[in-house]
Amino acid sequence: MKTILLPTNFSKASQKALEFAIMIAQKSDAKIIVAHAFTLTSINDEPFPVVFGNVLEETKEYLKSKLDSVCGYISSFRTVSGNTINAQYIIQYNIPEQEIKELAERHHADLIVMGTNNPAGLQDILGSTVQNIIENTDVPILVIHEETPVKPFNKIDFAIEELLEKASSVKNIIELADLYNAEITLLHIEHYARSFQEYEKISESEIASTVLNAVKKVTKYDHIKYKTVLSDVVEEGLYKSVKEDHSDLLVLIYNKRNWLDELFHKSVIKSVLKKFSMPVLILHSNKS
Repeated sequence: MKTILLPTNFSKASQKALEFAIMIAQKSDAKIIVAHAFTLTSINDEPFPVVFGNVLEETKEYLKSKLDSVCGYISSFRTVSGNTINAQYIIQYNIPEQEIKELAERHHADLIVMGTNNPAGLQDILGSTVQNIIENTDVPILVIHEETPVKPFNKIDFAIEELLEKASSVKNIIELADLYNAEITLLHIEHYARSFQEYEKISESEIASTVLNAVKKVTKYDHIKYKTVLSDVVEEGLYKSVKEDHSDLLVLIYNKRNWLDELFHKSVIKSVLKKFSMPVLILHSNKS
């Protein structure tokens, strides 16, 4: 991992995301790019013509001072190899979702770390910044809540849907898991009715063996196990599992399929991000 992109709006959630970015950078020697995109209030979608230029420059100078402080704070930490964490900031007058997408591509970001504060009301209907970025970039996104405790990722629950098809996607988190020598649990949520039908044909141990053998074809990482959780509601099954496992990180895959499948996966991820206070890493199916 070489580059972490850290979008910030200076909120408590962004501050907590900053702490996680530093934690990962300390282990990986990655540089952190702190990004802030902003717009100014306007009337009838038109900026004030006379004072707009002055207000824009004053706003940018104020934000630059805040970003300087953030980068200074990051640079006060050292990596496990003894290096100072490399930090820089970028500020742009732009819509945040668009700017983050462009920066991730331009700087070849390996990971985006973002804070979220459980959007509500109109913003919840239209889709939060985090949700929009998930849908419009292929870079893995680590989502952090302001109440999330900062601790190493020693136990990771990775939710997989199609057992064999998605088992290979585990390779996309090995680099992160290896930083902490983490234990990875491949978690499959199964509906009760379907599980009774399936178990008449194949046992849980046989399923686990098949999945883990598929995983071994794409990675030699040793600390991987498999389990099935029975639940008719995906989010409830996920919540049950992370509690049982005392997991430090939940990994989900965002699938871009037909509109009905996409709607389902949007709703699951959206619900998890609103209800779970633990870190959630979103991967994209076309990267698996």
